[in-house]
Amino acid sequence: MYRALCIALVCSIVIPSVALADYTLRVEVEGPGSAIKNPGDTFVIDFFIVSTDANDLANDTTSVVFDVGFTQDDLLYEGYEWKSPYETEGAYDWSQPSSNDENWASGTPIPSASGVHFENFLDSGYFTEGALLSLTITIPLDATWNSVQILPLADTFMGDAGEVATRSGNLVTVYLPEPASMSLLALGGLAMLRRRKR
Repeated sequence: MYRALCIALVCSIVIPSVALADYTLRVEVEGPGSAIKNPGDTFVIDFFIVSTDANDLANDTTSVVFDVGFTQDDLLYEGYEWKSPYETEGAYDWSQPSSNDENWASGTPIPSASGVHFENFLDSGYFTEGALLSLTITIPLDATWNSVQILPLADTFMGDAGEVATRSGNLVTVYLPEPASMSLLALGGLAMLRRRKR
């Protein structure tokens, strides 16, 4: 069910929509575009609110609600950090995962059926645009898949003047090298070591 929803959302992201939004929720893995990782690697997923219209800056947000979808099971959750002025694990951080929940300890597998949910509110101040949150995950050592897509799923963004229209932006694909490619890399490394010893 959730995987079908992800596919539908991928289509909605790839195919331009005629509906206009004030902001876009974007995702990056150590920079824009796709990334290549190996089983056992730990990496950071960064989320941003961006706008191409300077007039949108009048729509300051005071609360954000969004989800993160994954097209593969068992990525390992390690932790997350909100960017200022939002507070991580504060009184208004209602995110799931949470370090206060024993079901979300570091190293917990993230099921693709539910993904992760982030929700935070400001009791003072506001957020305009830029870096919003960082999520750290690990690829399991026994991962057998070749790629995973990470989807930002915008839900509700609110400001003093009401809801701020925010659309889900790009998806990011993280690729794992084929086992044969990894073997070739290992052989190449051994060959270089032998040359240095001569």
